[in-house]
Amino acid sequence: GFLGENKSGVTAAIASALPSLLLGFMKKGTEPGGANQLMHLLQERKEDEGLLGNLGSVLGGSNAADLLSSGKNLLGSILGDKAAGIGDLIASSSGISKKAGSSLLGMLAPIVMGFLGKTLKSQGSFNASSLTNLLLGQKEHIKSALPYGVTNLLGVGDLENLGRQAVQAAAAPAKKWPWIVIVIALAAIFLLWRNCSTPEVAQKATDTAKQAA
Repeated sequence: GFLGENKSGVTAAIASALPSLLLGFMKKGTEPGGANQLMHLLQERKEDEGLLGNLGSVLGGSNAADLLSSGKNLLGSILGDKAAGIGDLIASSSGISKKAGSSLLGMLAPIVMGFLGKTLKSQGSFNASSLTNLLLGQKEHIKSALPYGVTNLLGVGDLENLGRQAVQAAAAPAKKWPWIVIVIALAAIFLLWRNCSTPEVAQKATDTAKQAA
């Protein structure tokens, strides 16, 4: 199985890792200068925008190791010293190993970053204010999916009021992502690609991701 884990464990881990990552981005975006730092990362990592529609080749062979390495560097910028702890919480909540939890978090980070950049550009508002508003508008989509302990680890005592002033100050309304669709699409990609036996199955997984994006 993918990362040496079974399908159900990986599926559960993805469903926990994606909202955890998004919360990390939210927290970073509400810190002084944080939104501008995120925008700088988005500009530096433009190649991430193509990941969601090309995961088949990205996860193949040495490319997967490159994605993991890139993701771990990104996690350091977004989550700092909390990255390892979040990986452990994801592992604990989904029943996979801590190593697999950490690796999965690292692989998903550039995908989430790419999705953020792609979404902002599609809205014609590639700026820090729109990014903050977009991120904070996802609270309702993620709060029930967060693994136990993540909010405390990230120092988010009150998710409901996190960045409330920033949202009120932003001009454009946040786009409501079909969060569950994204989770399912990414889960399908990871699982189908790593277990597919024909090019048709791999193509189906890639098409699923493109539809979600």
